[in-house]
Amino acid sequence: MKDRNENKHLLAVYGILKRGESGGRLMDGAKFIGECYIPFARLYEAPTAPWLVLDNEKGYDVKAELYKVSDNIMDILDRVEGHPYLYERKKLSVMLLEDEGIVWGIDDVFVYVFPHTPAGGVENTSGNFTRQEK
Repeated sequence: MKDRNENKHLLAVYGILKRGESGGRLMDGAKFIGECYIPFARLYEAPTAPWLVLDNEKGYDVKAELYKVSDNIMDILDRVEGHPYLYERKKLSVMLLEDEGIVWGIDDVFVYVFPHTPAGGVENTSGNFTRQEK
């Protein structure tokens, strides 16, 4: 029988699902791997949440956190992120950061991506979303 609680999917999160952010509790039970960057992306912010848009021409590295997650967590996040109607869950390559500054390319990482440039959002060209909950 398939174990839906086994952490087997790689997922990079860049916004409110990060540690210390308002949605970080949804990652309870996931295994934190480390900090990473999502290349060729653009980050936009609105009062409720950020959006990540892929852009091979004008994109930059967006800071994220890499996790291993279970089927159960993926099901919950799909509902929260409105996949596939609002955000699309795509498999991308990310760059994992190590303590000594070593960078590893990791393929087949799920990322929730906004399918087009959002109207009304403000671009965060630092590539680092932070709105830490106090």
